[in-house]
Amino acid sequence: MILYKPGKFTNTLFLVVVLFFLKGHHAAAQQSNILYYMQGVPQSHLLNPATQPRCGFYLGLPGAAPVQATAENSAFSLNDVLWYNGDSTITFLHPDADPQEFLDNFAAANHVSADVSTSIASWGFRSGELYYSFDITQKVFARFTYPGDIIRLAINGNEEEDEFDLSSLGVNAMSYTEFSMGVSHKLSDMVTFGYRGKFILGQANIATKKSDITLNTSFDNWTVDSKYNLNVSVPGLIIPRDEENRFNLDDVTFDEDMEVHDYISALTGNFGLGLDLGIHVKPIEQLTLSASILDLGFIRWKNYTYNLEQDTRFVFDPEVTFNQTDSGVIIQVYGNEDFGQGLLDSLENSFINNNSETETAYTTYLPAKVYLGVRYQLIDEISVGLLSRSEIYKGRIRQQLSLSANFYPIKMISASFNYTIMNRTYNNFGAGLALKAGPFNWYIISDNIPLVYARDVESGIIVPHKARSVNFRMGFNLVFACRKDKKLNKDLPLIY
Repeated sequence: MILYKPGKFTNTLFLVVVLFFLKGHHAAAQQSNILYYMQGVPQSHLLNPATQPRCGFYLGLPGAAPVQATAENSAFSLNDVLWYNGDSTITFLHPDADPQEFLDNFAAANHVSADVSTSIASWGFRSGELYYSFDITQKVFARFTYPGDIIRLAINGNEEEDEFDLSSLGVNAMSYTEFSMGVSHKLSDMVTFGYRGKFILGQANIATKKSDITLNTSFDNWTVDSKYNLNVSVPGLIIPRDEENRFNLDDVTFDEDMEVHDYISALTGNFGLGLDLGIHVKPIEQLTLSASILDLGFIRWKNYTYNLEQDTRFVFDPEVTFNQTDSGVIIQVYGNEDFGQGLLDSLENSFINNNSETETAYTTYLPAKVYLGVRYQLIDEISVGLLSRSEIYKGRIRQQLSLSANFYPIKMISASFNYTIMNRTYNNFGAGLALKAGPFNWYIISDNIPLVYARDVESGIIVPHKARSVNFRMGFNLVFACRKDKKLNKDLPLIY
């Protein structure tokens, strides 16, 4: 028995998602996999603190050593939403399309994320068997996680006694400055161990700590069981309280009277700590095994903090219409323009009135990453590598697997090519190039170079319509005291 069929209410469902995070709430970072084996890049130690750059000293140019940007949609690409069928451009909801093919892209939990970072300072030097590195980096990270069930509800509708799991609904965004110092120690010709400590200053954050939401539909009503916890820390943000001592969204403002020292205090009052560990093992001359774990750490947010916690049940009694068809009676829960607005108003009133609202300090944890690598040196100029990357984020593990080929034909050039399986996609090809002229070192890297493009007929704009993620990394360094024996060139990640 069908309770809801897609129609005018489809857009309203997506507004409901926004409501959970704006109205109902009262309004980490990806490194390039190819960098792990990239010759010619001193900053490769950022993925494994045991890695020792080839040159005795390097200095990254401020703001450009490196600068990195990543954008990712784990579920679908533009080509999954609309495409040219030989006659015209159609969407996945067109009669000639199969909506199920679009729905097959969605997992139980999906995400849209963006990550930008830039180096403020980066330098390192060798002292005997030790290599010291120092980095100051500004990072901005944002991720919105959403359940596949809400997309299926919007497109397929629901039937009697259907249950939809919306528990993956969540948001995490933060901006912070990271100060780090690393040490790599060559214990023997076989083993090199490294570690890096981090001091973190957080500027802004919004984070869903807990989200446990289910939607049950029946003939009589729709029931939402919601348990969630949302924390916010934004400099200057003021959310006043009304006469009932509840957050008043209508009067949200920013403190216009903040002086310079107030901003400095707000931007330095949220601190955290982190730790990276890494190791390289060479059982034989040509083979290197390596592992690292990054971002074991936290940030304690204390300034301009707002907390919402909810544990409630909301029941919505929709207006029901009955339609007789050849296949029987179809029961629909919408019949006019007021249904969607009525649902939104009811949700807003229910969730706002059942929140626990405080203004206390809270802690967020960095998304930890684990790298496991194997590299084999075929000849002096060519090596191949296999790299596993696992990100642990809010109890979920995101896995990537990369295969790379690395070339360093002459002293001035180093290049790497890789193939990565990630986000349940198998068309991710990347490349990196590093050049050295005297003391000047320049590199550019991308883990996902779009290979297929489409051109808009009217504007002529070329779009990578099958890409789910794009990223790039670029940097400039000054390098000195580079050793010149070929043996070290095979072992260490910087050409001379």
